[in-house]
Amino acid sequence: MEGMRYLRCENFSAMDLKRVWYDLSPFFSNKYTLTVIIVLAWMTFFDDNSLIRRISAVRELHSLEKAVKEYSTQIEKNRAIIRELESGSQALEKFAREQYLMSRPNEDVYIVED
Repeated sequence: MEGMRYLRCENFSAMDLKRVWYDLSPFFSNKYTLTVIIVLAWMTFFDDNSLIRRISAVRELHSLEKAVKEYSTQIEKNRAIIRELESGSQALEKFAREQYLMSRPNEDVYIVED
């Protein structure tokens, strides 16, 4: 229960801060521990290949891979439409009537929506 006093911030005084520093000072006085902490902080925040930049690059890579998959499926759909349109004039006429609402002379077009 004594250790829980350090986690609560409402009654945190200067005396408690000194006690926390006194408890942690042997940990920070070890030169190897201090070196490891400094290197980890440098690698995490300040380096050109920092952990933060690495995480953001991985996220961007995943979003770009997702976009590539979406564009690939869209390209396949468009290629199928092109093959269908090149197959004959009936398919081309159907496509023009459905997509661009084209009609023959003296013909009325009615649009029915569901």
